[in-house]
Amino acid sequence: ILNHVIDVEGDTATGELYSASHHLKPIEGGVLSDRVMYITYRDRYARTPLGWRIAYRLVDVEFIEYKSVNRSD
Repeated sequence: ILNHVIDVEGDTATGELYSASHHLKPIEGGVLSDRVMYITYRDRYARTPLGWRIAYRLVDVEFIEYKSVNRSD
């Protein structure tokens, strides 16, 4: 998670959460394929008797980057 911004109004809130997730997969010779997904989550939250819950979430994949990385021993 890179950043999380929340705007609260009473028992509801909106938020944006920015993230980058790495998905590593072995390819050959100790080299890994790294698929990096840069994602923005656009949320609406609601306060319930059990605490704050996500009422709605939009997942927006901003872009995907592919690169190779060396495995460290």
